[in-house]
Amino acid sequence: MGKASADPIENFCTKYTWTFPSNWIQQGSYSIDEANQAVSVSVKPDNCTGGNVTVQGFNCGTSSKIATIPVTRTAQYVPAAITGSSTAYCSNTNPIAFQTLSIPNITIYKWNLPSGWTGSSTSNSITVTPNGKNGGTISVQSFACNSYSNPSSKAIGFQLDPSTTISGANPLCRSGTFSVVNQPSGTSTTWTSSVPNNLSINASTGVATQLGNYSGYATITGTISVCNLPTSQTIWVGNPIYNSISIDGNSEPYPLCGFDNIAFTANTDHIIVTNASANTSGQPAPVTYTLNGMAGVVSGSALSSTTYDFRAKSSNTSFNITVSASNSCATIQQCLQFSNGIGPMLATYPNPSSSTMTVSVTDSLSTDNANALQQSPYRLILFDRFGGTAYSVESDQTELQIPVSTLPSGIYYLNVYYKDAMLKRQVVIHH
Repeated sequence: MGKASADPIENFCTKYTWTFPSNWIQQGSYSIDEANQAVSVSVKPDNCTGGNVTVQGFNCGTSSKIATIPVTRTAQYVPAAITGSSTAYCSNTNPIAFQTLSIPNITIYKWNLPSGWTGSSTSNSITVTPNGKNGGTISVQSFACNSYSNPSSKAIGFQLDPSTTISGANPLCRSGTFSVVNQPSGTSTTWTSSVPNNLSINASTGVATQLGNYSGYATITGTISVCNLPTSQTIWVGNPIYNSISIDGNSEPYPLCGFDNIAFTANTDHIIVTNASANTSGQPAPVTYTLNGMAGVVSGSALSSTTYDFRAKSSNTSFNITVSASNSCATIQQCLQFSNGIGPMLATYPNPSSSTMTVSVTDSLSTDNANALQQSPYRLILFDRFGGTAYSVESDQTELQIPVSTLPSGIYYLNVYYKDAMLKRQVVIHH
């Protein structure tokens, strides 16, 4: 139902003649609104026909001129949203049903399918067969007034079935074979390694081989033929490695036993050893701490599965702590040697620092520490975590003040080069 109107009324005409496009039906007589100088009429158009609506007034002194307005009718019965699966799985050729709500008086629908899919229907529902190689877009249009409406569309994603996964050794020790679980029927797999120079893999058989003594992560990828979709799994290759070792908050590198000692003060320092090492899942591998031959002189207690607190009771001793980590490939050890402070020593405080950090350098082999440093000045370099030099100086002072207020907050590495020794500390700047 529609309404046509003429505005304004010319000289208060009392009669009007209306014309409408073919098959339009006038609903009752027109009405005149003298107050608003308007005249209107109700009309029922057909479904498709357009044309001109005209009106002419009479009995107003003279005939009015004819007023015309063109009316265009288009078929825009856009179908409702399409229901059905939003996902097509690799190699699946099982029929899939889609439908849209029926539109009154519409009997013809046109369906458009993703490339390579098959199926036909002129109703508001359709059953299609995917080709197992791709997804795409399915759409439907309604037909009326000798034309098709705009389409209603639905995107169909294309992927592997979630149950399609990779199976194989993790960790991988020397070699192992990988395969696809729930591989789509009628497909094959091409295998690749993210680190081919460290872990090779046969592209056809999935046999992976560790190269050299590589230890670390690798991603194994199997690309499924036909649909060319990959499935991947990250594994650990070889022995565990230490991600970090820290002692009293100062991180590695620490020397192996038989080289430089790590200083401690008897009955004062709690030598808290922490260790994190990587295994197949990226979580700490099982870690053990062994105190070498110092029962009664050095005591220790576990703080957690990867942290141990040692304390030396004597100032006239040296001792070793062996840190071991294991996975199914091997057990590795890091030996740390502690001494009672013989030789050059480095201390920093406060740590963390916000404005000024004090660095103390001591040569315990000299009876006159100040004179020893004046005879052999040391060089100090503060590195940021990217290896850049944040501060450097040469000094002969037993205590040195380092301004850090302008440095960004973060972890820094302090190296002091004295005689033939290199002393290290990890420090934190926090504002």
